[in-house]
Amino acid sequence: MAPPSPDTILYVDDEAALLEITKLFLERAGDIAVDTTTNPLEAYE
Repeated sequence: MAPPSPDTILYVDDEAALLEITKLFLERAGDIAVDTTTNPLEAYE
C-alpha cells in the first residue's frame, strides 16, 4: 500500500521572501505540501 500523500495548502502573499520562508517552515513542520503564489487571481483559479 502506498503511503498517504501529504495535505496540500495554497499560501498567497505579495512578499516573495515571506512565501519562501513560510513554505520551508510548514513543509519541515509536518506532512504538508505547500503551493505558493503572489498573484491572488492565480490563487482564485
